[in-house]
Amino acid sequence: MDMVNVFLALLGLTGLSFGCNTLRIRDWDLNDVQQTYEVAQGGVVALICDGTCQGTGFTPSLRWSQPSGREVDRYPERVMSVFQESRRQLKLYLQDFRPSDQGMYTCRGWVNGSWKIASVYLKMTARITTTNGMMEEDKIDISNPATDPDTDLVQPLPQPIIAR
Repeated sequence: MDMVNVFLALLGLTGLSFGCNTLRIRDWDLNDVQQTYEVAQGGVVALICDGTCQGTGFTPSLRWSQPSGREVDRYPERVMSVFQESRRQLKLYLQDFRPSDQGMYTCRGWVNGSWKIASVYLKMTARITTTNGMMEEDKIDISNPATDPDTDLVQPLPQPIIAR
């Protein structure tokens, strides 16, 4: 066994995990995020850069950067990064999504002996105007009233306010 450790030490491989070699970007429900992530204007972004697959013994030194290349700060602002359960998951948190926030956000981390990156393009969802002038996201479908998923009870629709 000592011979194996000496051989690995000579190669510089001691302490490395051979489980994976990447970073992953996930949403709040821990689903893998595709290359483009759509966000509504005024919406909230909460994406996780996941470096947990690296294994024990190493901290991947995760960092989020904005489209400008500027590192995302780790103190409370409208755009910030926050560690999750451990220093192996770093959340990008962005409040009040604006057109100027669109662009490529990149997570960088040290994984298995080299710097790795994972990126996602944050894109504002299009607001579609219908023929009656209402915004598509503002339309109300009264043919299918809202239900409470826990009880399946039909919830009453709000009464319109009529100015006199």
